[in-house]
Amino acid sequence: MKKIETKIIDLYEYGVKFQIDQPAQSQLFKLLNYFSLELRETPLVQNCKFIIMDGKKYFMHLYFKGLLGK
Repeated sequence: MKKIETKIIDLYEYGVKFQIDQPAQSQLFKLLNYFSLELRETPLVQNCKFIIMDGKKYFMHLYFKGLLGK
C-alpha cells in the first residue's frame, strides 16, 4: 500500500496480485494485447468511463464537490 500525501485528504493506492494457470494467462495476454491495440487507434474507448485527469486532482475535485466523505 502506498500513501499519497495531500494537504486536505489522504489517498491510498492499492495493488492486487493474481495467480492464474498458463492457459488463462495466455488468454489474458491476448485480450490485453487486443485492448492495447484498440487504445492506440482510439485513445478513449466508447461506452466506457475513464478518468483522464491526474488521479489526485480527480479526487480533490470530488472532495470539493462534497462527493467524498470529509
